Amino acid sequence: MALMVSIWELVTRQDKTSSAIPPDRLVALHYNHGISAFSDQWQQHCQRLCDRLAVPIRNGAWPAELPPLITEADARSARYRWFDQQLESDQVLLTAHHRDDQAETILMNLFQGAGPERLAGIPPLRSLGVVGGPLVCRPLLDVCRSELEQYLRPLGYKWIDDPANTDYRHARNFVRHKVLPLIRQQWPDASDGINRSGHSIARVNRMVAVTFDRLLDALESPDRRRLFCLCPPLRLDPEGIFSSDQMVELIRHWLIKAHYKPVKIQQLNSVLNLISDDIRDRDNLPVTEKLRHCRIQWDDLQIREFGGHLFLMPAVLPAPGSDTDISAKSQLALDYLKIKFVAAKSKGIDQSWFDNGLLKWRWRRGGEKIRLPGRVHHTSLKKAYQQADVPAWERYRLPYLVLDDEIVWADGIGPCGSATESATGRPQVLPLISLAVKQ
Repeated sequence: MALMVSIWELVTRQDKTSSAIPPDRLVALHYNHGISAFSDQWQQHCQRLCDRLAVPIRNGAWPAELPPLITEADARSARYRWFDQQLESDQVLLTAHHRDDQAETILMNLFQGAGPERLAGIPPLRSLGVVGGPLVCRPLLDVCRSELEQYLRPLGYKWIDDPANTDYRHARNFVRHKVLPLIRQQWPDASDGINRSGHSIARVNRMVAVTFDRLLDALESPDRRRLFCLCPPLRLDPEGIFSSDQMVELIRHWLIKAHYKPVKIQQLNSVLNLISDDIRDRDNLPVTEKLRHCRIQWDDLQIREFGGHLFLMPAVLPAPGSDTDISAKSQLALDYLKIKFVAAKSKGIDQSWFDNGLLKWRWRRGGEKIRLPGRVHHTSLKKAYQQADVPAWERYRLPYLVLDDEIVWADGIGPCGSATESATGRPQVLPLISLAVKQ
């Protein structure tokens, strides 16, 4: 409420030359989780406040047909998903977290063994969802609850206290009503001290992030990005200059930098513990060798090593393609794959083969032979893929082109066999393979 009233005061009392928020850009958002018996009353209270201030309000609610929300974490996720749907990319969500909330958050994170990002507390500004989208701003983090109450009382506003705030089964309530009052008996200004520590940790985090961003710029390999990758692969330490702990920290920043929404900070610790254990289990090897062939999976993501690089991908990859050949002229479209043919600027495949329907797509079945460019004899497709650094997880999920039964193009290898002997000067084409974008 204090946030809404203070923003309303700012909007309605600004002079004409002010660059503050235009009145028509201020909208209130309220989400009804349906958890409390008082949920509808709270929504009505918010509606009355907005009517009094002449501020438009949008109300959202957890769908009644879905199983009810149980935990605070589930409620928060549902609320923020709805917030994200309501905002345009140039809009900012303002929330009323205050200084006491910040102290409680830092203490809870400390008790849970959090890393430096969470020990910095609630960030004053962050992306709501994807980078480049709407932002979340907490303008009251330096103001305590008692100051907000002192601001509202003379203005005649009434607020609602959630009865669940006295339920000590919830960790935040226990910290708020049991832990912090006990700490303040010895250190009256404990909340201020906790928040100053959070600011210091956040400042160090920013400095460390700059250092690791520079390292990642040098170690990320955009040119090695494969079809199912969610971000540029991370090249493992080729010179052996990083210790195991440094490599774990580098991987942590790599995941954070990826900004892939399902990667939650609280999940990183368990993931990094797996990586750390994998590293330390082979103490006599260089870090690069310790991570060789590692595969680490959590929730809907996985990290896999191939060719001295770490790849971040979905945990579940699409099933391999059809057992039957498909005409290349049909413009193959799968649930996960999109292929189109484009004119080749240099060496390609004879366009007449494509125009006449002679080319067919085929998926690996094992035992295939291929004649590489400039070679007389055939070699196994498996070996050719290995030499071309095509990862194992792609080899059965990407089709190759055949003319009759001869392989004339394969991903990562390019034109081969008879395709390299087609007459020069004739129009040539090449297939472009990409992931199909689901609407």
